[in-house]
Amino acid sequence: MFNKLAHTMSFRQNPLVILIGMAFLVAGIIGWHRLTYTTVWYDEYLTIQTIRLDWRTIVHGDYPRELHPPLYFLMLKLWTSIFGPYEIAMRLFSLLFTLINIILIAILTRQMAGWRVATAMTLLFTLHPLHIYHSVMIRMYPFWLFCCLLALLAYFRYTAADKPRIAWLLIMGLALTASMYTQYLGVLMALTLGLFSLIQWIARRDKRQYSVIATVILSGLFYIPCIIYILGEQVQYYAAQKAPVSTLVDARMFLTVLSGSTTWIIQLFALLAFLGGFFLLLRNGQNILAWQCLLSIAVSVVFLVFVNIQGMQLAPRYLLHINVLASFFIAATVGAAHALPATGVMMESTHVQATRKTGFLINLLGIAFIVVFIIQGINNELPQQYASRDTHPNWQQVAEVINTQSLPGEDLVIMGWDATPVEFYLLDRPTLSSYELEQHLLQQNQHPSYIILDSKYARQLPFLTTSQVLYEVPEWQVRVMRWPAGEH
Repeated sequence: MFNKLAHTMSFRQNPLVILIGMAFLVAGIIGWHRLTYTTVWYDEYLTIQTIRLDWRTIVHGDYPRELHPPLYFLMLKLWTSIFGPYEIAMRLFSLLFTLINIILIAILTRQMAGWRVATAMTLLFTLHPLHIYHSVMIRMYPFWLFCCLLALLAYFRYTAADKPRIAWLLIMGLALTASMYTQYLGVLMALTLGLFSLIQWIARRDKRQYSVIATVILSGLFYIPCIIYILGEQVQYYAAQKAPVSTLVDARMFLTVLSGSTTWIIQLFALLAFLGGFFLLLRNGQNILAWQCLLSIAVSVVFLVFVNIQGMQLAPRYLLHINVLASFFIAATVGAAHALPATGVMMESTHVQATRKTGFLINLLGIAFIVVFIIQGINNELPQQYASRDTHPNWQQVAEVINTQSLPGEDLVIMGWDATPVEFYLLDRPTLSSYELEQHLLQQNQHPSYIILDSKYARQLPFLTTSQVLYEVPEWQVRVMRWPAGEH
C-alpha cells in the first residue's frame, strides 16, 4: 500500500512532487497573509465559546447555539491545550489541514485521471476563493474536507488495486465516520461513496463493491448516536427560532461555488468548462468516473435544496466537497483532449476529426478558465481595504476603540448578536446585552453613562437616539457610542 503511495510521490515518475511543493508555498503564503488581517467573526466566536466548555459537555453536544457535531471541537480543544487558546494557534490548525488537503487533492486526482489533471486540479483548489477564505477559519471546514478527501482516496485505492487491501477499506470507513461526526452534511459523503460503489457494480459487476457498501452502512450505524443525542438538541434549538429562513442553495449558489465568482460571465465560463470536462471524460472511455461524479453532484445538490426548503439554512461553505467533484470536471479539460481515441487508419473520418477539434477547443477553454481563475484568486488577495476583503468588521480595531474611549467603571452594552465577537478581543471584559441594560434601567440601577456598541442586527432602543457617536464604520453599520444615562 505504502509502496504505491511512494511511487505516486516520486519525482522520477512524474512532476507531482514539485507541483505539491509549489502549491504548498502558494497556499502557505496566502494563508499566512490572511492571518495578518482577518479577525474573528460570529461563527468563529461560537467555536471559541464551544471549546471553552468542559470535555463532557462537548462530547454530549450540549452547546445549544452551535450547529455541528463534536469531533472538530474536541480536536481543536486538544490542540489549544497544547499550543494555547490564541487566535493564531487556532487558525494554524485549519491551515495545517488545508495544506494536507493539497496533498490529498494531488494524489487523488493523479489516481483518477493522471498528473496533467492533477496539476490543474491542485491549482484550482489552491487558488479557489472559497477554499482560500476557509483556509484559516476557526471552523471545521478544512478538517471536514480532509475527512471527505481521505475517504474518496481510500475508496479509489481499494477499488483500483489488483489485490485490494482491507486497510484502505478500514481507512475509508474511519474517514467517513469522522466526516459525519464533524459536519452533519458528512452524510452526503456517505451518499457519494454509495453512488460511486453502485455505479461501479452496475457497470462491471465488481464484487468488491459489496464490501464498500457494507462499510458505508456500518459507518451510518456508528453515526446513529450522533443523530439521536446531538442532532436532537439542534432541531429543538432551530425549531424555537422565529426568524424566517431563506433558501440559499440554488443554481446560482452552485455556479458561485464552482466559479468562485458572482460575475455571470465567469460563472458561464465555469459551467461550459464543467460540461466540457464531462464530455471529454466520456469520449476518453472514462464513462464510469464521469457518471459517478456527475450523479453524486446532482443528488447532493437536490438533497441540499430539499433540506433548505424544510427550514434549515445552508450556505456555500457546506458545498466544499461538491466543489471538489465539480472542479474535477474543469481540471479534466486540461489533460484529456490529447487522449481522444484514434481510428488506427491513415485518413481519419470526418466524425473523428470533428471530435478531435471539439476536444481541442474544450482543452483551450479549460486552460483559459484556469488562467482566469488564477488571476482572480491572486487579485482577491492583493492588498485592499479590510472591508472589501472580508464579510465582517475588524472587531480587533473596534475593541481597541472601546478600550481607548471607555471611562473608568463604564459598562459596555453589546446591542446585537453579530457584534459579540468583539468580546474575544476585549479579553473577557464584562458586557451587558440590550435586555440587561433594560433591566438596569427598570431597577433604577443605571450608571452615569454606558458605552454602546451598535451593529447591523442590533436592537434599536428609542432612548439611545441621544447617544454620542465615538467611532463609526458605515459599510458595516457599526457604531461605538456613549449614552449619558444620568441625563434621562
